[in-house]
Amino acid sequence: MIEQHSIQRNAEIITIVSGKGGTGKTTIVSNLGRLASQFGKKTLLIDCDFSTKGLSLYVIGPRTIKGNCLLEFITQSIKPSELRILQPNETSFPFDLLPVSNDLLKYVSDDNIEQNFNDTANGKSTGERFYQRMKVLFEELKTRYDVILLDTRGGADYKTVIPAILASKYILVSEVDQLSWDVSRSLTNAIEQNTFDAKAVSGGFIFNKNTFFGEYMRGLEAIVVTSAAFAI
Repeated sequence: MIEQHSIQRNAEIITIVSGKGGTGKTTIVSNLGRLASQFGKKTLLIDCDFSTKGLSLYVIGPRTIKGNCLLEFITQSIKPSELRILQPNETSFPFDLLPVSNDLLKYVSDDNIEQNFNDTANGKSTGERFYQRMKVLFEELKTRYDVILLDTRGGADYKTVIPAILASKYILVSEVDQLSWDVSRSLTNAIEQNTFDAKAVSGGFIFNKNTFFGEYMRGLEAIVVTSAAFAI
């Protein structure tokens, strides 16, 4: 359950995206969460990768969770106050975590996700239920935290685009090969030309897994991440 707080906050919501999987998003989100917490920011990480569940598995491992997580919030008519958010003493990490689902041992197929995230039978466009539920979630949680970081699935479908356009800013993670450049361009176009008429704000980019420029590029990467995320 979401803990009630007397302090009214207004979180910076940052969505980490990439055009394909395997770019290191999950590790980057976790490290940014640690960094924000070290700066004294009350920080929440949200696992929004419904296929791999990478952030949830990385932080707490394969297990079941008593309560409602992100998948249950999207697909059921529950309130944000009914969400099960894990605290640092439950994760051994210095930030809160909203896991992707309450059963991390269960595989959820893309077809099942699409069936539950869309309401085309009632005349709504693809992804609209997901958009509306995520919007409600952000509006509630941003009053509870200083920083909210989202880990998304690699790709350019609406499950990546919507968290990016609803956030305060999104940060693109890419490797430096041609394929990564191409899929990153496709994702950026999908975000900027989204069908929800939402104005997306780019917070920067990260070149990860660099094999050239050595220490210079690693230093540049650290500067881009820190300045884009926390404006310092």
